[in-house]
Amino acid sequence: MNYTVKYFDDAAIHWYKILVNELYLPHEIPLLSNNINAAYFYKTIIVFNAEKPCGYCVVYNNTNLIFNKSTCLAIGNWECILNQDIATVMLDACTNMAKILQCKYIIGPLNGSTWDAHRFSTGIQNNKLFLGEALQKNYYLQQWQNFGFSNCTNYISTIDTNLQKYNEAKILKYETQLIQNGVVIRNINLNNYASELENIYTFCTKAFANNFLYSPISQELFIEKHTALLKYLDATYIYVAEKNNSIVGLLFAYVDALCTTHKQVILKTIAVDSSRQNAGLAYVLGNLLTQNCMQNNVTSIIHAFMHVQNKSTLASKSYNTKTYNTYALLIKEIMEHA
Repeated sequence: MNYTVKYFDDAAIHWYKILVNELYLPHEIPLLSNNINAAYFYKTIIVFNAEKPCGYCVVYNNTNLIFNKSTCLAIGNWECILNQDIATVMLDACTNMAKILQCKYIIGPLNGSTWDAHRFSTGIQNNKLFLGEALQKNYYLQQWQNFGFSNCTNYISTIDTNLQKYNEAKILKYETQLIQNGVVIRNINLNNYASELENIYTFCTKAFANNFLYSPISQELFIEKHTALLKYLDATYIYVAEKNNSIVGLLFAYVDALCTTHKQVILKTIAVDSSRQNAGLAYVLGNLLTQNCMQNNVTSIIHAFMHVQNKSTLASKSYNTKTYNTYALLIKEIMEHA
């Protein structure tokens, strides 16, 4: 078949909607997200068969994405029919664009930056989708692998269905030390959410600055992203640790609105200032979340999207958690012209 590749300077939402209405069932459509990172947006690529869209992706030119000291072109918002030829045509177009922009690698799926949706599921996906997890076709990973992509890095979500208090002796030791060092832990004030987010933004941009493939984010966009979550939030499950009116630790969790059979909480973020005076803070915050979940009839906690090399992943494994799903961010080196 003859396929036509077209390039757009916007998200081409009209064609996107036509494609996803073919790919997904009606009840699945509301779960999709095609949020575009305007700061790094470069082009939308759509592959047509006659006048019918068969493949869609967005190319992002984010010069902060450095792998092996070289720049990466990010490919995100991937949707494609079950047809390797279509996927190959679309990824060929992305490859040509990477050469034009002199990027050594293509990386994805990544919707602009790691603040945005990224990674393909590599699990069997027998488990139900949780709030915050991307809905995607299970053959997308294979389409990219068939084109020569390999794993750049891996992530895991685990589930704790055996909620128990943490080691009481450790908790007492850490809590005593933290109090002595002037650390105060409180729940977030959702009535003053905008102001809270301003302070959380300052903390998070410092706490995550050394993360893999980190990109800066504006305060405005950070607040916009987290404000969109407000309707799902309960202050019971969000903790802020402060010292001298500055944040030194954060635990951000929310009730899983997609789980209808029981009450489930998603642990999205746990981060602490690495100062020795904050030793044990992550452990104390995790215990507070578990205790409150137990008191509020929550029967499971999902520790979401942990980088496999993060300390939080190792901690999660020690608390009787089981693997819920696994994910990968993929990469391909662009060969230079002969």
